Amino acid sequence: MITVFDLSEELGVSSSTLRKWESFFAIHVRRNLKGNREYDEFTIDIFRKIKSLVTQGMTTKEVKNLLNQEGTSYTKQYNQNPKMEIFEEKEPPDQLILKTFTAQLDKAQNEIKQLVYENADLKGKVMFFELKAREHEKNLNMVLEAKQETIEILRGEKTKKETDLKESQKEMMILKEENVKLEAEIGQLIKENNKFKEKRGLFDFLLKKISIK
Repeated sequence: MITVFDLSEELGVSSSTLRKWESFFAIHVRRNLKGNREYDEFTIDIFRKIKSLVTQGMTTKEVKNLLNQEGTSYTKQYNQNPKMEIFEEKEPPDQLILKTFTAQLDKAQNEIKQLVYENADLKGKVMFFELKAREHEKNLNMVLEAKQETIEILRGEKTKKETDLKESQKEMMILKEENVKLEAEIGQLIKENNKFKEKRGLFDFLLKKISIK
């Protein structure tokens, strides 16, 4: 006989887990005079089997269903509590291992199918985003080309304006030169006009003198 603490240490599970299995699988466990649980070799084997199957990846429900499918018989070995039942194996260990492996294989195949489905869904999403990315890149290239054309047009207009400005500056220089020449000619004409006025004044003076005589 061992205590719940000892069985917990041996199986590597908590005492609360042992109590849950005891209730779920309807395993009758002896109690001493103090009311503490005591496990005999038969009961220990039951918990070892459950622990082994659970460790292999099966749920407690799957373990229970598996044991029922294998024809495990429930006996009322302990008459203190008829509602509590324990089981003893009737099937060879090799066959039990094979069925356990088959159950695990089925589970793995289902997981693989789920992964394949998720992978296909992921591929679909990747293709969708790639299509969107290409579309976005195409639109971006169109915008860039339009902006490049605008830049080229602006550069052309700038070059034309710079050329026009240079032409205007040349014309302005020519006009300034012509203006300087015109001012010189005007100055010369003013001088000649002044000389003419002087001569005219002298002529008028002499004419008056002659008229008086």
